[in-house]
Amino acid sequence: MTNADAISLKSAAYWFVELQEHPVSLQTRERFEQWLQQPQNRAAWEKVLQMHQTFAQLQQHQQQHPELDKLLQQPALSRRTALKCFAVFGTSFFSYMLARTPWSKSQWYAVTADHAAAIGQTQTVHLSEYLQLWLNTNSAIDSNLSGSQTRLELLQGEIFLHLQSGSGQADLLLTSTFEQQSIQIASRGCQLNVYNYGQGCRLSLYEGEALISFAQQSLLLSGAEEITLTSNGFGNTKPVASLPDWREGKLVATGMRLTQFCAELNRYRRGIISVAEDAQNLLIDGVFPAFAPDTALDMLANSLPVKINHFGPWWVQVSLARNA
Repeated sequence: MTNADAISLKSAAYWFVELQEHPVSLQTRERFEQWLQQPQNRAAWEKVLQMHQTFAQLQQHQQQHPELDKLLQQPALSRRTALKCFAVFGTSFFSYMLARTPWSKSQWYAVTADHAAAIGQTQTVHLSEYLQLWLNTNSAIDSNLSGSQTRLELLQGEIFLHLQSGSGQADLLLTSTFEQQSIQIASRGCQLNVYNYGQGCRLSLYEGEALISFAQQSLLLSGAEEITLTSNGFGNTKPVASLPDWREGKLVATGMRLTQFCAELNRYRRGIISVAEDAQNLLIDGVFPAFAPDTALDMLANSLPVKINHFGPWWVQVSLARNA
């Protein structure tokens, strides 16, 4: 392996980790697309995907051989134990050790959060007779019900909540953090959708009131209003009408750039959906099944002059059809 190959492989590993941390910003995805244009980088990326597929097979291998995992659970892996593992399982042992390294906070939240929805799934949570939550794809929350207050922390992703007004209900305090900035949302009754996309947070209020505290400022949302918070502070409020489309399993596009559409669809599918440079500025309209992303991709190919290229189960590229 040349030094250039090693650099490309290291970059590919970085991108794999970066793109697994949902949600991914449109700017990050465009930088990835630009990096992928180089043949050397593309070859390195395919190798990383092959390695990841091997790791998945090794995890299945571990389930079939529990003695391997039992040995690996020891606090300190002795040289004798390592040699024993190598003798039994061959070179796959070392690959397995690499596979055990935690690389995704999504996987971490799936284990540690009070409630979590995996990629491509939703979850409904009844916290009390007054409070019900719906978690969108790849989302996680912690909850704490204590006396007169219900505290929620949105760790990642998107939730919709319905807090009914009533004499016996607890006040709600919802917090979330992006780019080391904390948001607090207080309410005594509301229907609210909160989406933390990593570089900001979008709040959509459909009913009731919610007091937002952010960057040493406060704002009261009421009625049907939506606002986006970023590192620059509060954005402008705008009216919002219907409930979020994902609650009905829909991804609705209206004059949406193909790169933005694929980035949104990628939230519901494991792996990477990339867009070739020649197709990035295409615009799309339509209603697509969010929780059936492969079906949505097939519909996309029937709506636009594009073709869908599959490079293994984890990587899909959308490019301009040759006869377009």
